[in-house]
Amino acid sequence: MSSTERAGTMACHCPRSISFRNFKTAIQVDGFESLDIHFVYQKSDVEGAIPLLFCHGWPSSFLEVTKILHLLTTGGKDTPAFHIIHPSLPNYGFSSGTKKKGFGLPQYAKTCYELMLKLGYEKYINQGGDWAIMITCIVSLLYPHHVQASHINMIRGHQPTFLSNPILAIQHALTPCSQRDKAGLARTKWFFKEGSGYRTEQGTIPQTVGYTLADSPVGLLAWIYEKLHDWTDNCPWTYDGILTWESAYVFPTCRARCQPPYLL
Repeated sequence: MSSTERAGTMACHCPRSISFRNFKTAIQVDGFESLDIHFVYQKSDVEGAIPLLFCHGWPSSFLEVTKILHLLTTGGKDTPAFHIIHPSLPNYGFSSGTKKKGFGLPQYAKTCYELMLKLGYEKYINQGGDWAIMITCIVSLLYPHHVQASHINMIRGHQPTFLSNPILAIQHALTPCSQRDKAGLARTKWFFKEGSGYRTEQGTIPQTVGYTLADSPVGLLAWIYEKLHDWTDNCPWTYDGILTWESAYVFPTCRARCQPPYLL
């Protein structure tokens, strides 16, 4: 069964409710209106736990942290524990969206920075995936005295050239690719050839596709489920899990704006 056919089947399924500690607070960035920012906030009971600002990408949401909240907040014998702060980025999930142009990466970063200050965290670490790696890096660059360390889980590498780094270029030319390298290169080739059409559409006509997906929950389900199917390494998704994931895009009123800022 294809991802599109499965999406049609899931459209007849009703997800179960979930519960976790989440909040809203008003945050204003210079030049823009005050926004209601939704966030998951789970404090650890472990003494010395580290505050962790967790940022999501697309088509993700605050839900991505919920399954690992217990692991992150309890830690272990040789692993630290964390206080988890996972906001719904502006224009995403249950956070409100700006109606003004120009809300770019510095404004996303400033929103996260202001949220951490509002919660009383002067020092913290941060984590970002997908396009949120840019937010994570910019928070670190703009507020280096507050961010103690950063973790990103999407790194795009490029073959070194003789002009940019001759030593690495020679090493690369003389070192054969491992089977894992070859598999990764093949996967990347497949993605740009067959799996990246959404980037072109969302990067050229985001408002058009945004209104279209906002008008059709089943269309949005197919649009998002395709990515979950292709990008999560055979994760055993359940109907409840997928529909709950999509709910973060269906129910909020700002869902037509829930597109990555490819135009920034």
